[in-house]
This record gives sequence, C-alpha cells and structure tokens, in this order.
Amino acid sequence: MGIRPPLRQREAKMPGKKGEHRSVPPDRSQDGLPGRHVATFFLSVTDRCNLACNYCSAAAGPHNGAMLDPARAEDLVRQWIPGAIASRLTLVFTGGEPLLWGYDNLGRICHAAREEASAGRKDLAIGIQSNGLLVDEDFIGFCRKYEIEPSFSLDGPPPINDIHRGGGQRVVASLKMLKARQIDFAIVSCLTHQLAARIEPVLEWFRKQGFLKVRINSLGQPPPERAAISQSDPRSLFYVKKSIFDHMEEHGAAAVQERNVLRQVKKFDALFGGLPAATEHCEQLQCGAGRNLVCLNPDGSLSPCVEKSMSDGPGCAHSPGELAGARESLLRKTGTWEICRDCPADIICDHGCAAYHRMDHDAFAGECLANRLFWKYLVLKRAPMLAVSEGADHES
Repeated sequence: MGIRPPLRQREAKMPGKKGEHRSVPPDRSQDGLPGRHVATFFLSVTDRCNLACNYCSAAAGPHNGAMLDPARAEDLVRQWIPGAIASRLTLVFTGGEPLLWGYDNLGRICHAAREEASAGRKDLAIGIQSNGLLVDEDFIGFCRKYEIEPSFSLDGPPPINDIHRGGGQRVVASLKMLKARQIDFAIVSCLTHQLAARIEPVLEWFRKQGFLKVRINSLGQPPPERAAISQSDPRSLFYVKKSIFDHMEEHGAAAVQERNVLRQVKKFDALFGGLPAATEHCEQLQCGAGRNLVCLNPDGSLSPCVEKSMSDGPGCAHSPGELAGARESLLRKTGTWEICRDCPADIICDHGCAAYHRMDHDAFAGECLANRLFWKYLVLKRAPMLAVSEGADHES
C-alpha cells in the first residue's frame, strides 16, 4: 500500500534529494535590512500578553514588558518592501498579544507598508495573530482601513480551549461579532490531547459556528518555564488527519477547510495527476527560516523563525550578517534524514519544523509515522487501484 510514483516522476517534482545538505548562499544585505529574499516578515511587537497559555512557545504573559521600538519596525519595513525580490509579500504582527502594542503603532507600520507596496507595485498581505480578547469596534475599523485578515488562537469549544488557554467564551463571542460584520478571519488551533481525542465533534462545532478557515498545528516543545505538554502519539495524529479528511469529503465546500491536511491532499492529487506540487517555505531542506522568512523581535533583534523561543530552536541575530550565519548553522543541523530518501509519503510530508523539531528526525519520528499512515489512507481513498497493483511497497 505504500505506493510510490515512478522514479522519474518523483525526481521531476523534488527540488532536491533528502539526505543531501544543499548549501544556500548567505543573504547578505544592507545594514538593518532583513534580506532581499524575505517574502514573509513577522513583527513580534511585544512579549506581553493578557493570557499565559501553558504551551506558549514564546513564554509570553501579563508580567512581560518588552515592546518593539516602532521607529525600528518602520525603518525595516520601509527597506524590506522596495528591496524584496518577490512581488507578493506578507507582513504579520505577532507577539505576545500584538494589540497591546497599541493602534497608533500598528497603524503607523501598516500605513508605511501600504505606502511602500503601492509605490513598488507589490502585492502585500497584512495579517495579525491575536488571542481575540481585545476585539472591539476599534479593531474592526483597523482591519478595514488597512485590509488586514486576522487570525485567532482557539483550540475548539471553550471547555476544550480553556484547559490550556482560557477566555474561550469571550473569544467565540468576538469571532461571531467579526463574522456578523463580514471581517474575514482564520483560526489557529494547537493539537492538545483534549482536542485530538474529540477531533470529530470539534470539527462539527467549528462548522456549525461558521468558522471554516482553520489550521490545526501539532505542539512543539515549550520553553522550560512553561508546563511541558507531550505531543500526541503517531496513531492519534493519523486519526486526526483521517478525521479531517473524512470531514472535508463529507461536507465539501461547507466543511472546515483545515489548511495542513488540505495541503497534503492537494500535493497527493497533484502528484497522481501529473501536476507540479506546490511547496511552502517551511519545509526540511527548503526551510525558509532566515531567508524567505524572518522575525523582528521586541528587543529589535532578528530571528530566522517566528518560533524563536522554542526549546533549542533558532537563535537571535543583531545584524543581517549574524542572521545569515544563524541560518547556515540551522541548516547544518539537518543531518542525513536517510529514512526520507525512498519514503512514498515524501511528497505529502512537511518534514518537520526547524524550531519544533530542530531539523532532527528523531524529534519528528511520531509525525513521520502519522504521515506514512495518512499516505496509505489517501491511496485507499483517492487512488485505490494503486493499492492492489503489482510491486506494491509494503512498509511497516
């Protein structure tokens, strides 16, 4: 059942063989400028937050006080947009809770970004990652004025969400208000054990609320000062993927469109339809950390990845030269990943996160097995003739 496509077909779609470290030239640039190849620029504007979620990778909370200097943020944004090679760019405010930075600062950066994008004829998307507790009329006006699509952290219905986060009822009320006011938004959920155990009713709950744009992310290892929450076991991860797929098949356009599984299904369909499979920049050996993606931190330093505080994750840099070195160091940790070389599930796999898994297959092994199980399930559901063809690869 572990069918793999013809070799020449796989090679045509693979940007490089797993097990080989591809040297990426440093993206050296002007003083202070994140880099010409950066297409996604995160501004982590504060490490202060009005929640203290016990899995928070940034260890944000009410007693933290660091705030990004808006002048530095504006300066880098005004350098980045006209200097970027890509014509489609994304700017994302994050934190902590970015709304605590204040609308004066947020508006200042959005105005500068829109001004530079218009002058350079760049397609700029602006997002903000919030916990949803401070949504009000000012927030709605802010989103409309600067054409912002917000995303909100919500791990499902309040009884599940509040185990690790809190504020669930207020967040749901905020999202219903935004929906009524026709503000488009997305939801980001962390795959806690409680969510995994009730994935089917949670998906149905999201659907009935009309919250259809959702991404459910696996948990990484939080910093030591926060309570460690173990990741779900491989078969639970597979069951979550299977349940999401079945939900989308059953409800079609009215289903929750969970981005991670949807991306895997699109890659699978593209492969067996003879089409190129689109990739994202956060992939092993293609990791965009420090090159296509950069984060500006509250203290003014730069990080190769927004998950800068994840245990043993990417570090910080105080200049573009240091950032290039941090990226090179990050990719040197990749190792061989020999197990990926002939894996039939390779095409749908995201190969781990630099921050969550430290480019270490041992840390990714659980998700690796879940992806291989999901590959088999996709073969059964979308390419059943392949499952019984001669020469099928029976992987353990």
